[in-house]
Amino acid sequence: MTIRLCAALAALAFTPLCAYAQQAASAGSGVLLWSFESRDELSAIKATDGASASLVSEGVTQGKSALAARFEKGVWPTLKWSAPAGSPWDWSRHATLAFDVDNPSDASVTFDVRVDDGPVAWSPKMMHVHSGSASIPPHGAGTYFVDLAAADDPGERGMKCPPPSMPRPGMIEMVGSGLVDPSHIIAYSLFVERPLKPVTLIFDNIRLIPSVVVSGRNEKLVDRFGQFAKADWPGKVHDDADLAKAWVKERPSLFAVADRDEYGGWSSGPQLPATGTFTTVKRDGRWWFVDPSGHLFWAIGVNGPVINSATVVTGREAMFTWLPGADDPLAKHFAPLGHVFAGPVKSGQTYDFYSANLERKFGPGYLQSWRDETLARMKSWGMNSMSGWNLDLQAANAIPFIKNLGPANRHAKIPAGGWGPMDDPWDPQFAVDAEQRFRAEVAPLDKNPMCIGFLVGNEMSWGGGNPEAGPEAHYRLAFAALSLNGDSPAKRYFVETLRKKYGDISAFNQAWGISESDWDSVLATPLPKLPSLTESAQADASAFLAAHARQWFHVIHDQLKNAAPSKLFLGCRFADFTPEAVAAAGEYADAVSFNIYHTTALDSSRWGFLQAIGKPVIVTEWHFGAVDRGMFGGGLGLVRDQAGRAASYQAFAGNLLDNPVVIGEQWFQYNDQPLTGRSFDGENYNIGFVSVADQPYPELVAAARALNASAYARHAASK
Repeated sequence: MTIRLCAALAALAFTPLCAYAQQAASAGSGVLLWSFESRDELSAIKATDGASASLVSEGVTQGKSALAARFEKGVWPTLKWSAPAGSPWDWSRHATLAFDVDNPSDASVTFDVRVDDGPVAWSPKMMHVHSGSASIPPHGAGTYFVDLAAADDPGERGMKCPPPSMPRPGMIEMVGSGLVDPSHIIAYSLFVERPLKPVTLIFDNIRLIPSVVVSGRNEKLVDRFGQFAKADWPGKVHDDADLAKAWVKERPSLFAVADRDEYGGWSSGPQLPATGTFTTVKRDGRWWFVDPSGHLFWAIGVNGPVINSATVVTGREAMFTWLPGADDPLAKHFAPLGHVFAGPVKSGQTYDFYSANLERKFGPGYLQSWRDETLARMKSWGMNSMSGWNLDLQAANAIPFIKNLGPANRHAKIPAGGWGPMDDPWDPQFAVDAEQRFRAEVAPLDKNPMCIGFLVGNEMSWGGGNPEAGPEAHYRLAFAALSLNGDSPAKRYFVETLRKKYGDISAFNQAWGISESDWDSVLATPLPKLPSLTESAQADASAFLAAHARQWFHVIHDQLKNAAPSKLFLGCRFADFTPEAVAAAGEYADAVSFNIYHTTALDSSRWGFLQAIGKPVIVTEWHFGAVDRGMFGGGLGLVRDQAGRAASYQAFAGNLLDNPVVIGEQWFQYNDQPLTGRSFDGENYNIGFVSVADQPYPELVAAARALNASAYARHAASK
């Protein structure tokens, strides 16, 4: 389908220029980079990881042809345009990159743009990159843009995602972050992350247009309810009375799902022995939890719920249209800033608009009222469990829960990238730390029938990142250990195994393609980065990864079971993972857990290995978000709108129910993150079932309620 430029864009005068690297001056209001009228333009594109490009006559917005970009299955199928070496592009006069996109398929597609101004650096965040993301609906078409000059670094302001820029009629801003220098652009890319099946998008008229820099973009963003002050949408709260009215209207709709026992298990399903605690079972080829009364149980839940949803106010007072005075009863929702992973300040005050709204809604006794409301909601929506580090509903002891925790933090670490350093399980202090933490936090829950079990750790730096990772990513933990000195227990273990295998240092040098003088120097000093990874080096690194993972899971399993012998060890919430780590988890854990984003199905080509683990699997984080109801970020599963969230929920959760290995899922999270970023790291995503004003998203709730009502029958039929 051919689309037309909107009137505002048609009026722009573009200067044709296929090679902007020439840095020719443009007298008009824009610069055309690529019109795709000649096959010669394809030679400027580098296609990687399963991407390809061709010219077509469909989806044309200017001229006679457009670019069909096909993104096959892969991790980052990408089309990339690069400036000549040593001659960066100067986009400073027209710093907004825009392009027309047509989606000819029957499915919504989330795609990304990335702009680089130099080699990527980490310090500690990724530098020299601006990225943006957007979702285009089935058979949709439009003009998308990223404004590089108008962008600031939202992280410096305590937000992962910035507020929207100046509206441009007929154009869609790609939500993103990161700062680049528009006068020194070295490359830009278009890509789709981890497509489950081949995706084709049609691009045309890639161009630069003037930026729209708006003063005060970050001022007076937040109204007195913690909502975006500069927009309106269905369900937005405008006064205190709206909160009470909404609850009066919602309450009659909260009826419990039928056919559930007191734990949320399948009351009319098979009756197994009642053990008084949660266990797992494989029955008729399908894995299940078994609840304390002996009924089959599939864990449907959320991370949280928690009331604490604080955002930093110190140094950012101009962002808020209202903050309570010292004598205001709602001033109690100020709190000192605690631990900060990344943010604008390291100390100061936070404010929790969510808890303030609950007090407005329920009065001074809001905590108990919120517990009653939230339990009623979850059970009505078909949820039977919750998980997390801080569980404000745990005190009610009215719904099964999975507790997240980690060992104390006095043991040695391995600097392996990712979220942070990796535990060194060969340090004797590691077992001591685990024993002390578990004795304090796990042992008291051993006799609590509502406690399903424990998750230990979160998205640790095992390496890999995905099943298709290359050798350098796969083995990074092993080589990180070798980058340490002889004080590292992990390095001592690794070097000793190499010494035993090779004996003479010359045999080791030949196998690894290096030239070390002796074993003592290998141990005492950091091993330089290898020029290449030989087959022997990879095999030895793999053996280390397997040993490291087995040691980690062995220690955690033993200390956890010593503290709470009747509770389940549910793994470590893999995000980055390697086959070696997954195999060790399957050996020692009662179930293996994964945090999974950017997908609507666990396709067999990527996730078929789950069937071979030999243990059940629980998905401990997933979500979909949008930016159509006043939030700045859509999270790690961006879709176009609330209808897209609902459809994606049913697709993903339904796929998990259809998988005989999976025994549950936990959506991240119960409530939206603060508009101006959570105080820990600035995340500000629309990923909740409820807003900051405690208003449910009706589309998502309806989708969950409909799917979850049939969850047990559906999983019982899984193949």
